[in-house]
Amino acid sequence: MKACQLAMAYRDIFRKDIIVDYVCYRKWGHNELDEPSFTQPRMYTTIRSRPNIPDAYADRLVVSFRSLGYGEEFRGVTGALL
Repeated sequence: MKACQLAMAYRDIFRKDIIVDYVCYRKWGHNELDEPSFTQPRMYTTIRSRPNIPDAYADRLVVSFRSLGYGEEFRGVTGALL
């Protein structure tokens, strides 16, 4: 949902097309009754140590947009992430 809100804010501010490409995994296992760390302890220790995906992506966007020289107009896009 946040990715779509970000895409809409980007489109409204910059008047450019944007593509939302979802890549995901289940952070908490294969289904609600599964405890994945029992069968895959190392993998889920690694997953838990990583920052969550929306925060990591937002940080990357901020860095890349600032390196392109965008300033105040980017504030509306970052606000869509909150």
